[in-house]
Parts: sequence; structure tokens; C-alpha cells
Amino acid sequence: MHLTLKFDTVNIDWEKAAEIYRAAEFTGRDAAGLQSAFDAAQAVCFAFDMDKLIGLARVAETDHGPALLDLCIYASYKGFGLGHTMHDYLARKVEGKLPIAAGDEKEREFYKAMELDELLD
Repeated sequence: MHLTLKFDTVNIDWEKAAEIYRAAEFTGRDAAGLQSAFDAAQAVCFAFDMDKLIGLARVAETDHGPALLDLCIYASYKGFGLGHTMHDYLARKVEGKLPIAAGDEKEREFYKAMELDELLD
């Protein structure tokens, strides 16, 4: 396993991003919707194993300030601290505490399993 992070949207396979989103059982985003949301984000982070996209996250402005959204990682890559690393990087990009905005109960469960529930808004 050779994990790397990428911090821009250049050459992202949005169909693969949507596949990761669906695998996490998150709802409400297709490839075009993810691309639009990530292109408009304040900061983004994509995780790769070699050249395979395995995770994604973004920061966007909410009613309460910047928040982490759409953090998704393939289940087989959970447990290595990747989600925490992505969150910590994005928190540094916005220079402050970065709460997590979860869209539905499945997303909330995902973040709780990562022990990030204290950051849920």
C-alpha cells in the first residue's frame, strides 16, 4: 500500500469519486454533483493508493462557517488514520477548528465510527 494525498481537483475521475460516495452509502451526489461541489470548495483532499482514488473530502462554507463535507473512504482503507489525516490537513487549510457537517444518519454513523463524532455539528 502506497498512500498519497492530492489537494486540487485536476484530473480527478468523478465517476470513481461517485463510486466511493455510493460505497459509503451516502446519498444525494452523482459524479456531476460531486465535481460541482468540489470545484466550488474552499479546500479539497483526495486520497490515493498508487494511482487508485480511494477517498475524498472537501471544506465548504456553511451557516456556521467552514465545515468538512463529503469525507468518504473505501471501507478497506479504514483503520489506518487516513480520515483523520485528511480532516487535520483541511483544518490547517482553514486555520481553525473544522466541524463536520453530516447530511444524513449514514454519514453521521460513518464519522462516529471514525471517532470524529465530537466534531459533528
